[in-house]
Amino acid sequence: MVNDIFLSIIDKNLLTFKNNSLMLDLSKKGGVTKMEWTEKKSVKLSHWCIYIVGGMLLLTMIFMPKVIEMIVPLDAVSLKNQHWFMITLESCLAVGLVILFLLQRLIKNIDNNETFSERNIEILRLASWLCFLEALILLLSASYYFPWIVLAGVAGFVGLVVRVIKNVFCQALLIKTENDFTI
Repeated sequence: MVNDIFLSIIDKNLLTFKNNSLMLDLSKKGGVTKMEWTEKKSVKLSHWCIYIVGGMLLLTMIFMPKVIEMIVPLDAVSLKNQHWFMITLESCLAVGLVILFLLQRLIKNIDNNETFSERNIEILRLASWLCFLEALILLLSASYYFPWIVLAGVAGFVGLVVRVIKNVFCQALLIKTENDFTI
């Protein structure tokens, strides 16, 4: 009961939904200072985040030898394995760039009101397989640098999560198609 009262006060004074957008009243007594966060702004933020992360990946690829010196202690990877270390990082970064490109296409489709579609399902399917490819690359690389096995597990887990989201999109598309045929 107390939580219901507390939530209703917050709902009244802070958060209200208007036209599918969240209105956050930042003033004390219903003044004019309001922050409106819409779906379009969220999509735009996603676009910018993808560009920023993509730029960071490209810079990392360009300055790979310096990055390796910074993140890996010199004695952690033997001289004979530093070449393999660089190949592992470059290949994972390249796959990451492809995944970012796919995410950009997915966000663009969502921005065009094409959320549950065959194209988006295909994008998610490919992204999940690329995550599994990253996991495989890292798992094989654990033969010369054991800590890669942790990142292999993370990449595999992300691939699994993307796969589940793809399955949710498949079910949503079936429901959408069924509803489109219902009179």
